[in-house]
Amino acid sequence: MICVLPDGYIYDIFPLNSATENDATIMTRIQGTDNFAQHFVAGDTFVFDKGFRDIVGAMQRKGYKVYLPAFGDGINTQLTTEQANDSRMYVNYEVY
Repeated sequence: MICVLPDGYIYDIFPLNSATENDATIMTRIQGTDNFAQHFVAGDTFVFDKGFRDIVGAMQRKGYKVYLPAFGDGINTQLTTEQANDSRMYVNYEVY
């Protein structure tokens, strides 16, 4: 897993992880390290893909801004036009 800053600078490359771990599990471990806490503060913004959706609440409780693309609820996988447009702009996380 690689953490890239908005200017393209590679912040860190994290060691290989087990194929049985999902993105949110890996991020849970990473954000609990001292190195992470030293470099990121409340108000910092994270842009994730939907593989991280299970960590969003924990990140927001720590004061981080988290953005994800919109995704379906499993039953209605088709997004409305507004949801699709908002998703492209990375609006605040919300399960549609």
